This record gives sequence, structure tokens and C-alpha cells, in this order.
Amino acid sequence: MKKFALFILILLYSALSFAEIKSFHLKGKIEGSEDFKFAYVFDNEFKLIFKEKIENRSFAFSGRYNTQQRFGEPAYLKLLLSNIDATEKQILSDRPLSRRRYNHCTIFIEDSVKVIYNGNTRIFTIQGGAKNVIQNSFHALDILFLKQRDSSNAKIDLSTLLENEKISQKNRAASVIFENTISKMKSLILKYPDSEVSLFNFGPILFDQQFSAEKTAELFERYSVNIKKSDYWIYIKKDVKDKLLTAEKLAKPKYSVGMIFPPFSLKDSRDNIFSNQTISNKFTLIDFWATWCVPCRKETPNLIKAYEVFRKKGFNVITISIDDLKDKVKWAEVLNEDKMNDFINLFNGGDLSGLASTLQVVAIPTNYLVDETGKILAMNLRGEDLVKFLSTKL
Repeated sequence: MKKFALFILILLYSALSFAEIKSFHLKGKIEGSEDFKFAYVFDNEFKLIFKEKIENRSFAFSGRYNTQQRFGEPAYLKLLLSNIDATEKQILSDRPLSRRRYNHCTIFIEDSVKVIYNGNTRIFTIQGGAKNVIQNSFHALDILFLKQRDSSNAKIDLSTLLENEKISQKNRAASVIFENTISKMKSLILKYPDSEVSLFNFGPILFDQQFSAEKTAELFERYSVNIKKSDYWIYIKKDVKDKLLTAEKLAKPKYSVGMIFPPFSLKDSRDNIFSNQTISNKFTLIDFWATWCVPCRKETPNLIKAYEVFRKKGFNVITISIDDLKDKVKWAEVLNEDKMNDFINLFNGGDLSGLASTLQVVAIPTNYLVDETGKILAMNLRGEDLVKFLSTKL
């Protein structure tokens, strides 16, 4: 036992010996028409490490950082500009660091960094080393997506469409814009195959469902020999393998069209037990989702539209959340927020366990359309495809 403890200590000492604590200095400046009152800086674990009131459109921050990050990624910070004076919990509860907003950026830590925010273009420019020069290109691509999306949304808002139809059209347009952005992101990754910053920005491609697993793996292998030796590349490689495995399972689902959906009993949003043995509708869509799944929630307006059109003809929707038990309260809140209370909403609990495990659901959103006998008629019908299928049957 003592030898084992000594071995662990040696490992820890070895790891720490490669780590180095360094100092850095960050200066920020705001230019153009837009202005902010506060600057917030978060570390790579989204812990608030700095907050300052902006004076004369400028701010500065000095700190120390560990060169050896948790997954081997380059050391970085998240800068958020805001007009709200808030605590760490308050500022993060509104998800201000998502890719869907303009007023934040990622900064790679180098000895001295200067950040300029242009309120006219709504773009951050980071000065202070090769890493941030490359990051500027990825950041500009993010902003281009936001501007194109917002311009598209503004046009749709001016239309005479019903609100649900506007939301559906916005989601479809955003998907097209996003896929164009992903294509440009691929070009940037190919341009910088020897950059850990390029590897850091691989995430959107890795988790994009429209970018095939095979293409993802192929692009991932295009990184340089030096990058492939890094701990960070090895860490991400696990996710790439998972995407390939998921694609294989999706190609050969355990339950497919023509089979009978397995029996289940789950609690609904009122804690009542619901069993699929009681299903009597001509057609029922059984949809697996989670509150944290952005594509799932974007699909909700389409489900609402299909339900409103076909419910009197015998169509119903059952949603099954795979959120963790600790997020059950949040699940109930989202049901109200996303106007899902006309559906039968069930809680699977615990990620891909229970019924999701029985079905071997490996990705969400995933759905099954069944008839009154429980026979699976179709899988993964979304958007207009769901409406078109139901139109031919009801």
C-alpha cells in the first residue's frame, strides 16, 4: 500500500514538474458606437476570475495561469462585456458565453494581450501573439454567422406568418447559414493544421450532426504530426471515435421500421405513471430530447405545428427527456417555456439509461412514429418531412 501511495506521489510530482505558473497582462479598449460598463473575465472552467468597471472605455487585468491545462488545451480566457452589474452565478445563468451573442470572445493567454472591441462592426480584435492572430479568424467567422442569422430573422419577423411558422422558418434558415459557416471553418482548419488554436475550434464540426462522422474523422487526421502528438489531440480523438461509433449504431438501430416498440412505463410532468400500452391514437410520435440539446429545442416548434394540424385526425406527441435527475426541475420549466404542455411529457431520467438504453438511442433528437398497435412506421421524421408523411396517412 505504501509503495502504491509513493507511486501516486511520484506521478503527481512528475505532472507538476511539467506545469509552469506564468504571469500575463490583459488590456482592453472599446471603440465605435457601442459601449459597456463592466468587463468580466472567466477561466477555462468558466470560473469568474476578474470583474472591473470600465472607465474611459478601457480596462486592464493582470493575473497568473498554469501552462498545463486540464485536457492539454492551450490556456485561454473568456472575456464578456456587459452593462449589467451581477454576480458570477447571475451572469452565467443567462448563458452569456454561448456562441449566439456578440459581446464575448475567447482569448489565448500570451505574455501581453490587447483586446479591442469595435462597436460598429461588433468584432473583437486580439493583439499579442500568433495564437490570437489565428483566433481572430475563427472569431470573425462566428460573428459572420450571427450577422447573417440576425439579418435573416429580421426579414422573417416582417412577414405575415404565424408565430410558430416564423420560428420554424428561422430555425431552417439558421441551419443553412450554420452549414455554410461549418464549411468555412473546415477551410480554416485546413489552413492551420499545425495550430493548437485550430484544434481548439474543432468542436463545432465534431458535434455538428450534419457533418458526417467519416468526414469528421478525415478532417481530424489532417492535423500535423506535431499536433497529433499533443495530449489535447489525443483527448479529442476519443470524441471523434464516439462519433464514428454513434454513426454505426444509427445505421443499424436495435429497433427499426416494422418492429414493435418495446413496452415502457414512465412518470409524466405531474408524476403520474404513463404506459405505452394505453396508446390509442392512429399515430404517435415518440421523441427523445433533453433541455440542454439545442437541435432538440429548435425542433419543438415543428412538433407543435404538426400536432396542431393533425391532432384532430388522431396524431399525438410523446416527448421523453433524458435529462439527469438533478435537472428535473429545469425540465419542468422548459416544458412551460417552450409551450410543450399539450404533449404527453415523460421523464426517462439519467442520460441514455432506462428506455433510451433499451432502444440503444445514441443521439438526440431521435424519434419514432408508431401506430395504435405500437408498430414503428418511421424514424427521425423532422420539420416538413413529418408533416408530409402525416399528410399522406391522415
